[in-house]
Amino acid sequence: MIKIINSEDFGLIEDQLAQETYDDLIELKKDEYDSIILSIGQMNIFSYNDSKKIYCIKDMDKIFSSKIDKKIESFLQHFIELEIDAIFISEIKTVHKSFEELFNKNIISIKKLNRLTIKQYIKKISKDLNLKNEIVDFLANKLPLNSLNIKSEINKISLLKNNDINIESISKLINQDNNENVFNLINYFLEKNTEKVIYMINYFELIKVDFFEIFNIMISQIFSLKLYLIHYEKYNDINKMLSDFNLQLFQIKDQIKIIKNRNLSFINKLLNDLLTLNVNFMNNKKNLEIELKLLLINGDEYGL
Repeated sequence: MIKIINSEDFGLIEDQLAQETYDDLIELKKDEYDSIILSIGQMNIFSYNDSKKIYCIKDMDKIFSSKIDKKIESFLQHFIELEIDAIFISEIKTVHKSFEELFNKNIISIKKLNRLTIKQYIKKISKDLNLKNEIVDFLANKLPLNSLNIKSEINKISLLKNNDINIESISKLINQDNNENVFNLINYFLEKNTEKVIYMINYFELIKVDFFEIFNIMISQIFSLKLYLIHYEKYNDINKMLSDFNLQLFQIKDQIKIIKNRNLSFINKLLNDLLTLNVNFMNNKKNLEIELKLLLINGDEYGL
């Protein structure tokens, strides 16, 4: 039997593989995969004993996202004819429908996490820790929508003593999340530090964060900055602002620097330009990801 497991989140593919009950699962390396491709057309690709093993084959993202061609169909048919069990894993959102018949619909497509499903995922992988709901909620808002990152942070939390598993200790322990990274991105933009802006953009691309999510976080953070600025310009009192907004100093320590060094008109301009970008995107006039990157990289042209 041949099967495809696909998802844009590789960690979710790993989770699915862990659920499959195989005694002998062999992951093919890239050079081994190449040797198979070169052997297309030969009926003795594997020995009889090898055919009883199960192969996990990677690096076929481009193949599965496009319409099947005769060469690939012939390659896959060898697995079927020789009764070789193989799992093909692919980091793509959707497998092209032309593969459905050949795979007899043995295609498992796993959706990326979202803000609704992340809580369930955190509870599932941390069930041994018996985390309180407030901690799960905190992590759901804190962590990026990436299962590998979430598992990494849960593993760190598992090293804490039970008495130390609280929001404050977890906040110090886990990596900077998207919210903090987006704030850093905003801060680098305001400082005209183009090199670090580009670094952050590349980082988000590397961990495959949706730029629409980044955009939404930016809007939320800049709107909060606007509210803090309005309050600070009126009262010129950080302590009163903390009290009125029910905040602790550590929560907005980094924002305070901006609040003290930027005026409201500038933040309003930035917020309005981002909202205009969103309107153009909704009206299909602009590509949001491209325009957001251009805005962030071309700070001088923006008028900073």
